Parts: sequence; C-alpha cells; structure tokens
Amino acid sequence: MLSTNGLVIVCAGKDTLKASIYDIQLLQLYISVGKGMSLNKLYIPAKTKGDILGISDIGITEGDINFCVKSILHEFRKGEFKAIFADFERKDQAVLSLLSQLDEMTYKQNIEFYVPICNEKAVKYANFVTHSALSGGSLEEYILELNEKYNDRIAVSIRPICTDFILPSQNSEGTPISQQEKQHRMKKYNAGAYFSRELCAKYFTYMDENEQGHFVLFDDLDTISDKIRRLNNLPVKKIFALYPDIEKLLTN
Repeated sequence: MLSTNGLVIVCAGKDTLKASIYDIQLLQLYISVGKGMSLNKLYIPAKTKGDILGISDIGITEGDINFCVKSILHEFRKGEFKAIFADFERKDQAVLSLLSQLDEMTYKQNIEFYVPICNEKAVKYANFVTHSALSGGSLEEYILELNEKYNDRIAVSIRPICTDFILPSQNSEGTPISQQEKQHRMKKYNAGAYFSRELCAKYFTYMDENEQGHFVLFDDLDTISDKIRRLNNLPVKKIFALYPDIEKLLTN
C-alpha cells in the first residue's frame, strides 16, 4: 500500500478533478505568469482550500512586478490555499526578480513558499524542491546532505527517470528514452533489469552493434512507491508526485 504521509499530488487541468477524490493535499498548477508579468488562469479547480497554489512560467518577462505579486497573493487568499509553489526553473532576470519579491512577501505574511533548488540564490526564506532522480550516489545521503546545508528546508519532487547513458558516461544527464523504447531495447538485447538500492531505481546494461556499452536507468511503479516510502523516513517537508505517475498506486 502506498505511504501517503507527506505526499502532495501535483495536478493540472482535468487531472485536478480526478486527484481530488483522494484525501491527499494537492499542488494545483492553475496559474501561469508570462510576458509583462501577466497572470493567466490555466484551469478553474473544483476545490482549493488547504491545497498548494502552483504557478508556472510561460515566458516571464519584465513588467509590473508589484501588481503581479499582489495578484498572486489575492488568488492565494481567495482560494484559501495553504502554500505557494513557484515552478520557475529559468535563470532569466525577470524570473529571479519575481521569485525574490514573492519570497519577501510570503515571508512577511507567514506563507509557506517553495521554489526549485536550481534558483536557491534568488530567495532567502523559501523551501527548496529537488528531484528524486539521481544518476549516482545514494538517495538517502543526497537528501540528508541537502537538509543539513539548507536547515530543514528541503522538499522532493518525484520525477520518474528513463535514461540511456553511454559507458563510460561523460555526463550525468544521458539521453532520455520513452518507456516503449526501453522495452524495445531490453527485448532486442535480451537485457535483464536489476534494482539499485542506492539510487532507488531499476537499470539494465547492453552492448550495441558498435560494441558500445550502455547503462539504462529507469523508474516504474515499484520504484516510485519505494522512493515515496523511503523519503517519508527522511527529513523532507513535502513529497511532490505528478498525478499520472502515481494514479495506479493510488487505486491499488
């Protein structure tokens, strides 16, 4: 059975209605910020009270930043949300300025605020969201190191991985492949899957026609469930998981 302690379901559009039937907090991505700091509602949710207001970046450019921040906080109060998550991963100056001002205003108004860890330099008080997908090291050690560095301000986003690395790997990114391509390569090269406890993910290896070694790292329902279970035993503030990725886990 899926451990839902600390879990937040990330959803948007019609998935919001589907996810709302569970007694689990939602992160609703229904506001976006674009050119001139203009706000757009992506979707009008059925319920918002107690959930997390998610904000997307659809090409933020310079504009009336004060009006933008006030508008966001107005939507926050009107919907009786519990926290705000600004899903801004670009390092454009307009993005960083908006993050910085939101950070100051949410701190003054005692509102819980989350930002991607890649933009941690733009804020002073916010909680940082990191990804669960690793290509090396240990999931537990990684989270504990971050938690110590950022004084208990770490949350984790479950992002399923399916990536092919050429050996020896020259970078930590690899080449993303689809689940269908993964299955095709496993069958073509007669490769068996194994579980990495350190990464909390599955993997297989194969040699291609050019005798080049490959390492494919991937998630499935089992590893996603295990990641959530193990993160629940670590000092993280929230565990964010996208609705389509955990839908089957919620219904089992």
